[in-house]
Amino acid sequence: MDRRSSCPTGRQTHDFLFQGMLTCSYCGCAVVAEIKKGKYVYYHCTGNRGKCPGKYAREELIDQQFAQSLGQIRIDDDVMKWIVTVMKQSTAEGRKQKEGQLKVLTKTKQLQEDRLEKMYLDKLDGTISEDEYKRLSNKFREELTDIKFRMEECRQEKGESIDSAARLLELAQKASSLYLGQVPGEKRELLNYVYSNSTFGSGELKANFRKPFDMLAESNCEYQRKKATSLAKNDLFDIWRPRDDSNVRPLP
Repeated sequence: MDRRSSCPTGRQTHDFLFQGMLTCSYCGCAVVAEIKKGKYVYYHCTGNRGKCPGKYAREELIDQQFAQSLGQIRIDDDVMKWIVTVMKQSTAEGRKQKEGQLKVLTKTKQLQEDRLEKMYLDKLDGTISEDEYKRLSNKFREELTDIKFRMEECRQEKGESIDSAARLLELAQKASSLYLGQVPGEKRELLNYVYSNSTFGSGELKANFRKPFDMLAESNCEYQRKKATSLAKNDLFDIWRPRDDSNVRPLP
């Protein structure tokens, strides 16, 4: 359950930029906004769990910190090209392997179908009994169903997942600059896609990346740090090799 659910925010009549996106880093209550002097937007903890040390902060401060945070997922151009190339090569190798598997499965499927046809003829000729025919035909049909399922898996195209990953990398690379030029509604959409359960308190934003942006930010941080030590390119690129849990969400 979202911890904000235990801290009612009260009714807000304005569609504030960061409304519903932040909780207090001190007490976990919702961070809400209000207008001061008729034009300045300030954010603060609701204080629904008692007195909170968190202070009021201008919307512009949070805005700046989100823009800076988005810079953590901006990868170098050569890195992006390398990642996309590796993904395409991996897909091509996987496709070739599946084509080989499909050929084997196609032959096996034909063999099973020939067996079923022969058994049916043997039953008509009285070579095998009705009970024996039912037993064997059920067995072969189950095997045939499994073969067809595996054939369908081999036929599934993985190109769409590569395209999604490439678009996600492009978004990550441009996110910070895009954000600076967006209107509030567009900023909210981008932030909700990239972040979840971020906290704020006393002027400090702790932006929490969603998957796979969290791994992207982590790898990029390691890459930039090691890049400064002038390691060989191959050693640096190894940082970006896929991980088992690097699932890519579809872009909205």
